[in-house]
Amino acid sequence: MNKYCNAYLDRLDAAKKLSNPKESQVKISEIVKEIGLAAKNNNKEAVVAYCYLQIVGYKVEQNAIAGRERLTKMINKQRCPEAMFFVAIAFLCGDLGYNNDPSKSEHWFRDVALNLELEISDRKRATSALNVANLYLQGEVVTKDLAEAARFFELACSYGDEKSALMLGKIYLKGAEGIFGTIIPRDAVKGLDLLHKLASIGNIDATEEIVRYHLIEATKWCRESKSNTELLRVSRSVLDEVEWQIK
Repeated sequence: MNKYCNAYLDRLDAAKKLSNPKESQVKISEIVKEIGLAAKNNNKEAVVAYCYLQIVGYKVEQNAIAGRERLTKMINKQRCPEAMFFVAIAFLCGDLGYNNDPSKSEHWFRDVALNLELEISDRKRATSALNVANLYLQGEVVTKDLAEAARFFELACSYGDEKSALMLGKIYLKGAEGIFGTIIPRDAVKGLDLLHKLASIGNIDATEEIVRYHLIEATKWCRESKSNTELLRVSRSVLDEVEWQIK
């Protein structure tokens, strides 16, 4: 459920995990009832959550066709960003009876990420931008383009997405070029700044990238130096042992 970034489904998932079975069932019933009432009042996020319950047949009568048809109408007739995001995730993951087809999800992710007229949470907008960035990075659905990937990572990062900040930091450390000649210049200061902020809040991947960067730089300077001081000799010896881990 969590991948759908739906506040109602998130609460339902949390209720399922309660250690007390009786308390869990009571909480689940309350949330399902709340979803139904909010959906009747046309709360879009609740409508999407109810469609999910219909599709999987959880605590409501199962009607997968009706659930998917309602989502399609919300997209085609209302241009509802909540439904766009939900269906895009379903296509990306091949979930809930939707084929695994990232090419169909790319359009909706891009629309949600870039169109600020669409009212949706920062979490969903960031996730949409992250998914578009990853598609550009992979180069399977769209032509591989590191510059475009960086643009969408930066957008997701602006909404607080840690994964995007990590990827953007890595891109800045090396620089990148897009297919149309767009250059992302190497900017170690900017890259390390992003990674340091992540590392300071406990992001292990960011910490490893910082260490890897400095080890690579240290290796380069140790080898280029003509000096043979004790510090350089010891450093060369240690760096030779870990070189295979930092490439």
